[in-house]
Amino acid sequence: IVTSVTAPVISANGPLEICSGQTVALTSSENQNIQWLFNNIPLQGENGANYIATVPGTYQVLYTLGECEAYSNQLEVITESIPSPAITPEGVVNLCEGEQVTIGVPPLYATYTWYLNGDPLPAGEFFIEASEAGEYVVEVADGACSTFSEVVQVNVFPAPVISLSESGTIVLCEGESVSISATPGFPQYEWTLNGNPVGTAASQQQLSQPGAYQASVTVGQCTAQSEVLIIDVASAPLLSMSPEPEIVSCSGEPVEVTVTSDAATSSIEWLNNGVTVQSGNEVTFMTSQSGSYSVIVTSEEGCSSALDFSVYIASPSEPNITSSSGIFEFCNSEINSLSCSENWESYAWF
Repeated sequence: IVTSVTAPVISANGPLEICSGQTVALTSSENQNIQWLFNNIPLQGENGANYIATVPGTYQVLYTLGECEAYSNQLEVITESIPSPAITPEGVVNLCEGEQVTIGVPPLYATYTWYLNGDPLPAGEFFIEASEAGEYVVEVADGACSTFSEVVQVNVFPAPVISLSESGTIVLCEGESVSISATPGFPQYEWTLNGNPVGTAASQQQLSQPGAYQASVTVGQCTAQSEVLIIDVASAPLLSMSPEPEIVSCSGEPVEVTVTSDAATSSIEWLNNGVTVQSGNEVTFMTSQSGSYSVIVTSEEGCSSALDFSVYIASPSEPNITSSSGIFEFCNSEINSLSCSENWESYAWF
């Protein structure tokens, strides 16, 4: 008796080229008396009609009927793989609020899908700008295969906030200073003038030099800077007076005094014995009274200079001449004594 055995046929339910980690299901046309083979080696316990292939190699079925055997066709499973992309930076990244970090992989793949805490992000480039805290990972794909990078953990720490007690521009006069305070509560402060360290580590500073000031504080790894404060230093106006500071009017007429300044002025104040007698912006002053005077000139920047001057107004009157005899007619040989009132500084007889 001749027994005819028909060789079984095996087929795959999908492509035989699979990605690393994927599987393909193989099916035999015979479901009894079979033995699955891998690279011609029997697979222990694999005698059913279906087999799940997970590794690359050659698969086949041996069919046995009595003393007869028949081998099926062979199917070769090929595994494709792409390397896991090297991600930078690696591990843990610490940021301050408002900062961001560029996370990227080499631009060697067809597609890129980024995830933050498992949720896909809209970015589709080989890099991403990360500013939120969480776990970042990218899935790269090339053909039908894909793989994931390592996870990058981004931590975001609150940044300190610092401000100054004054802002904008402050104009000081020569010799003046101003007290400026920064937001309190930090262990130490760094003050700079035009970018160079200045002052102490305290929150309050006495500022007098012109330039751009800033204060900064550091908490952990986060540093914050205040806004820029500009200090301008203005010179006091240089004054001159006409006539000279000691003014005498022998005629008894009022005197006029003029002050000049090398700076634009906002106010001019005239005083007599410390009491204001004229204010405004008049550069001339007229008086008919003797006394000690001063003029204070204030520039548009608020800086002041003063000049002191004195004024003497004479009260002229005719001298009173008297005769010891009471008469002013006498002979050549006679002697008579004449006298003048005593309220004069000098006398000239003629």
